[in-house]
Amino acid sequence: MKNNFLVILSAILLTAACLSPLNAFAADAAPYCEVIRAEGNAQLLRKGQEATPLKEGMALLKGDSFVLGAGASADLAFDPEWNNTARLIENTRMTLRSVSPVRINMTSGDVYAKLDKLPQGVSFEIKTPAAVATVRGTKFRTTHLNGQTTVFNDSETSLVYVYHLDENGNRSGRAIVLKPGELTTIDGEAEAYDSPQDELDEARDREDQDRLNDDLNRSRTEAPQGETIPDPPGNF
Repeated sequence: MKNNFLVILSAILLTAACLSPLNAFAADAAPYCEVIRAEGNAQLLRKGQEATPLKEGMALLKGDSFVLGAGASADLAFDPEWNNTARLIENTRMTLRSVSPVRINMTSGDVYAKLDKLPQGVSFEIKTPAAVATVRGTKFRTTHLNGQTTVFNDSETSLVYVYHLDENGNRSGRAIVLKPGELTTIDGEAEAYDSPQDELDEARDREDQDRLNDDLNRSRTEAPQGETIPDPPGNF
């Protein structure tokens, strides 16, 4: 009788664990990337395979690279409900170096990210040869053209953190914090790669987040400063 009770109790505890918020978060954060639209000459480069056209419904993996020709564009979703998406615009060359969290290396081109429901505590990052832009939920645009990176915060309430890269491709100095409507431009052509400094900067950003959000709340009634760049073409 006692053994039967222990078996039933174990089953109850296992069911509760599967339904717990922690496991729900883990499911939300599971690696997911899908092509939801592709137009023009947009190619997928996967290690060990020949180049193939990007197609709607195609699942993408860590390490996949993309090359978009003139006039091409593609939309990617990073969750099954398409709450977190990115538009790749013509002449973009990039690699998906991590799917969860999303880490993109963009050699050149133009990416517009619209992130409505990132899991709590998870960031989204685009690294170019000149800079790293990282957010935890917002709309932002990153371009790298002719040796120059421009990051534009297109949100109404969120912040974008931008780091310079030194000549070795490491983050250098404190983040430039972009409020809504602001942009920054950085020159450089360093080789971008992951380093331990990235994790240190992520932790420092989290420590600053509450204070910076308080500053943002106080300034919401003020007109945002900074030059703006146009949205990417089409409905997004």
